[in-house]
Amino acid sequence: MCEGSIQTIELLEEELRRVNEALQREIAGREEAEKQALQNETKYRLLLNNIPQKVFYKDR
Repeated sequence: MCEGSIQTIELLEEELRRVNEALQREIAGREEAEKQALQNETKYRLLLNNIPQKVFYKDR
């Protein structure tokens, strides 16, 4: 293998590592947002299903 080929592979490896890290951060962010959305939905569903008054939502 030529010296240039090794350097090219090392550059590609570094780029793949950076892209992988960025994807991992993005996935973690989406997972956290999904977790928060589920917690909010659960909280409001529990609240609305257990209050004695009738509740409605009016979309503007």
